Formats: sequence, C-alpha cells, structure tokens
Amino acid sequence: MPELQKAFVKLTYLPLMLGSIGGIIGNTFGGYLTDLFGRRRMLIIPTAILLITIYPLYLALTALSIPIMALSLALMYFIFTLSATVQTAYFSEIFPTEVRWSGIGFGWNLNAAIGSLAPTFALLLYTNLKSAMNPISAAALAPSIVVMIGAAMTIIGASIGPETVRKQLE
Repeated sequence: MPELQKAFVKLTYLPLMLGSIGGIIGNTFGGYLTDLFGRRRMLIIPTAILLITIYPLYLALTALSIPIMALSLALMYFIFTLSATVQTAYFSEIFPTEVRWSGIGFGWNLNAAIGSLAPTFALLLYTNLKSAMNPISAAALAPSIVVMIGAAMTIIGASIGPETVRKQLE
C-alpha cells in the first residue's frame, strides 16, 4: 500500500473507530438520563450543546492530528447520541396506538429523506464559502451550518412536543 494510502487510513479510520466509543458511551448514558430527566430535556439540552460546539469540533478535525481528531469525533458522537438515543422511545410514545407505526415510519423516513441531502447542502455551502474565507475554515463551517439547522429544528420540535416519560401510553 503506498504511503499516502497508509496515511489516509491512519488519519480517517483510527479516529473514526476511537470516536465511535464516544457514541457507545453517549447512547448508553443518554438512555439512562432520559428516564431520569425526561424525553424533551434530553432532546433539547444535548442538541443545544451540539449546536454551540459543532463548529469547533469540525474545525478540530482539520488539525490532522490523530489524538485531536479522535477526541473531536468522540465528543461529537457522544453529544449527538445523548439526544439521538431518546428518539426511539420518544417517537413510539408521542403517537396513539392506532397510528403509532405510521407515525414512527413517517418520522424516520422524513429524517432519512432530509438527512440524505445533508452532504449535498454542505457541499453547496462549502462551494460558496471557500471563496469568502479560508478553505479549511469553510470546510468545517459548511457541515456545521447543516448540523446547526437540524439541531435548531430538533430543539423547536422537542420544545413544542409533549413530555412522555412516565406517562401511560394510549
């Protein structure tokens, strides 16, 4: 394997594998916290933290330092999964029995449809930002803006949605 490929593997796969540990911890911890503090809080608070920290975390990925990239990804995954783990319980609890699966299916599929466009939106943003600012900063800012938009939508949705923890399902 040529040296450039080895360097690429080292700079991508190792931080991604190490970063995934943050996701595993966030998933486990988020599930526990959602039962303690409620579904809405555990959607809103970690998502607000992600909204504030996403740009510095993406910017850290441009350092091309394996420890910094791994730590950034671990924090990003941890914060994201704190709220993502709540979604499964919350989606199943906000819909009445007669439409529960339709509601969950619609929510997941809408998320998949919009989420699959995120890289395209980030690339369009990057294309427009790179001429106005440092290309490295633009490469971190473009996906950050996409995440910020999704985070804002999540916070708004959770803020107007019902709290469902410890409530009897219909």
